[in-house]
Amino acid sequence: MISIRKLISLPPKTRIRKLIQLIDQWEQSPETLLNQTSMIMQYCSSLPEADFSSLGRFILYTQTIQEFESILGRYEPSDQLLILHRRLLHRIRFFLQEEIGIEPAEWDFYQTQRDLTNREDFPPWNGICLYLDEIRSPYNVGSIFRTAACFGVERILLAPGTASPTHPRAKRSAMGTIEMVPWEITSPETLNEEPNLFALETGGTALEDFSFPPHGICIVGSEELGVDPRLLALAKKRRGIVSIPLYGLKTSLNVSVAVGILIQHWVRQLVPR
Repeated sequence: MISIRKLISLPPKTRIRKLIQLIDQWEQSPETLLNQTSMIMQYCSSLPEADFSSLGRFILYTQTIQEFESILGRYEPSDQLLILHRRLLHRIRFFLQEEIGIEPAEWDFYQTQRDLTNREDFPPWNGICLYLDEIRSPYNVGSIFRTAACFGVERILLAPGTASPTHPRAKRSAMGTIEMVPWEITSPETLNEEPNLFALETGGTALEDFSFPPHGICIVGSEELGVDPRLLALAKKRRGIVSIPLYGLKTSLNVSVAVGILIQHWVRQLVPR
């Protein structure tokens, strides 16, 4: 690890970037966070006021460090203390990222591991499946996987032309759920024999009034063009079209957000059964 003397000898923006990297490393080590807090504070306190573009931001930064220092020795090491330390480090890093113009993303931060390690311990809702019809954004694909894992989706089918779940951006937004939800790439023709087929699209039955099947496949269309007209026609012949009522000025949702709303309603209908 770089010494404090070496750190303060770096150019200002390089110094801040290096400290952000150190914070990333510390966050992954509970032992460091709980037992070497004084060392962490020495590094964070080494940045001079001149590194900050405004006095106000520097004051907020130093106040966070002082809050961190104030809890030293007051609490016994515990999970709650670890969370408190991480929260304060998050805030410190936010001020540093803001100073050099880095937009923080969700995957930049430490994720508490509360997921079940064995899928068999929490079986999915039997038969809830999604068909992603040429969704091109890896970020959206990864976000859909994360939502699917949260609600127990059995599997996800991907049309040719859909962004791969193994894309780095998809893996980042999925937050480790690509391995939790089975998936495969399959042609639209495989849906021809599915009796419980429906599509998420505008102009259909409102979400609250739609009768979700206990087993079935929901087609989710691309960000730009929606569901393929041929698949839409097929869905209309089967279970129909479900739509999310909107009440604001904008007439469309991000596809991953729409899928989250859809799955929550679908599962909620099945819970009493």
